[in-house]
Amino acid sequence: EYLFFAVGIEHPDAQKFFVRYDATRKLQKLVAKGVGDYKLRPLMIERVKQKFFDMRYVDFPIPIGLTVFRDRIIMIDWGEKPVGILIHSKQIADNYRRLFYDIWNKGKK
Repeated sequence: EYLFFAVGIEHPDAQKFFVRYDATRKLQKLVAKGVGDYKLRPLMIERVKQKFFDMRYVDFPIPIGLTVFRDRIIMIDWGEKPVGILIHSKQIADNYRRLFYDIWNKGKK
């Protein structure tokens, strides 16, 4: 499972990354679940039609640009100069996974 807190961005590098990533993810049958603000729904219309992809939307603040995968947490800021941080920790990943599912369960499709 690939869990993420979505960001509402139009950065061209981010869009290129997600197009490539989605293709690879589908080949590996990796399930992606995301949570984002309701404003992101129009940006996600095509992605949610894909196999192995699901989104929920909330109307309260959430972490953004954060991904949980296995025992890793990735934080990405797609600003003018994109920057990312990778944390390799089962304990921290499990904490963020619990947070993700707490928010996921409150979200709507």
